[in-house]
Amino acid sequence: MLLWKQIAEHKYASVFKNPVKDSKAKSYSICIKSSTDLMQIRRKIEAGLIKDGPTLHRELLHLFQNAMMYNSSSSEVYRMAFEMQRDVNEQVADFIGTRMIIQAGALS
Repeated sequence: MLLWKQIAEHKYASVFKNPVKDSKAKSYSICIKSSTDLMQIRRKIEAGLIKDGPTLHRELLHLFQNAMMYNSSSSEVYRMAFEMQRDVNEQVADFIGTRMIIQAGALS
């Protein structure tokens, strides 16, 4: 949950916090068959469906790819998704690397 909290504090996280509604994004549910958002990801963590960094990373990539697939590459939302995905990739890599160092130290 610590990693999710860090990601939820990103400067663009509010854009991806809640489900996208067709009333705000025309035909979103037709274009995007498997939508997700940060709150849905949090609920999956709380329910024990997401238990590790790589699984969380996959869910987050799904979120960003949906945003970039639906929105034009010239749109602000596309740019925010692209930038946040880049930042999240770094955060996840740092998190997984730190976990590996801790585990290696515990084995010594």
